[in-house]
Amino acid sequence: MKMLGLEISNLKDGYCISTVTLSVLNTPGAYLIAVLPGIMVISYEPLLTSVEKIMRAVTRLGYKIKKIVQ
Repeated sequence: MKMLGLEISNLKDGYCISTVTLSVLNTPGAYLIAVLPGIMVISYEPLLTSVEKIMRAVTRLGYKIKKIVQ
């Protein structure tokens, strides 16, 4: 398992957080560790998914990723 931290713009209210959370959790091999306004920490299995797939789960909803920490 690897860890991934994403700083996501406009991830402020409960609706936004739950929408992005569900999208990430629907990515096979991605597991949510913590989510706070503007920040999401994800554990993922590199054999099942990639950073790019996880990022796509966020950006396809219209959110922009400001910073990636691995």
